[in-house]
Order: sequence, then C-alpha cells, then structure tokens
Amino acid sequence: MTNLKCSVENCANYKEHRCCLPNIEVRGEESDSRYETCCASFVSKQEGVTNVVRHDDPNTELEIRCTAEKCVHHCHGDQCDANCVCVGTYSYDTQRIGETQCETFANTKLKNIHDE
Repeated sequence: MTNLKCSVENCANYKEHRCCLPNIEVRGEESDSRYETCCASFVSKQEGVTNVVRHDDPNTELEIRCTAEKCVHHCHGDQCDANCVCVGTYSYDTQRIGETQCETFANTKLKNIHDE
C-alpha cells in the first residue's frame, strides 16, 4: 500500500488531497517524463456528480497499479514501490484523464546517469 497525495480537485473521487477509491491506475507505458503519464482512474466532477463508486472517505493508503515501465518506482508487473505518490494536473479546470499526471515519476535513464 502506498500513501497517495492528490491535487486534482476536479475529480469526482477527490477529497481533502486524497483519493476515495480503494486503488488507482497510473498509465504511461512509453513515458519518458511525468507529462506523459496520467491517472486513468480520473473521473471529471461535473455539476451534481458525486463519487462514482460511492467511496466517500479519503484513503490514506491505497494500491497503485502502474504501467510506466521507465519509472524507477515501477516493479513486479504493474506495481509501484514508491512510499508516497503525488498525482497532479497541469490544468486548473481538469476535464480529461490526459490532463492528469504522476508527479512522482522519475525516469530510470536519469537514475542510471546519476549512479555512474
């Protein structure tokens, strides 16, 4: 289980800088940077829409499935081994999954350069 901090306030699953889902999925199969990742569990909060799975309590720890194979935290198929993951957005009024990103993403190439 991983500690998740979220700043995507326009997500129906967002509450108090946390996610109310029991788990999330981060996508980014060929990602070289965080800008190429996204939170596939994002659901746009529209007027009158509430949490889509009826989880109302913010989760302090949850399972994160991730496909970003070039991230230093990616391990064991689709698992993330980061202690804390931050999901954010580059759009004030986020409406699409592609406007979200995993801010914890760190490219394995950069790690290898620093290890040399």
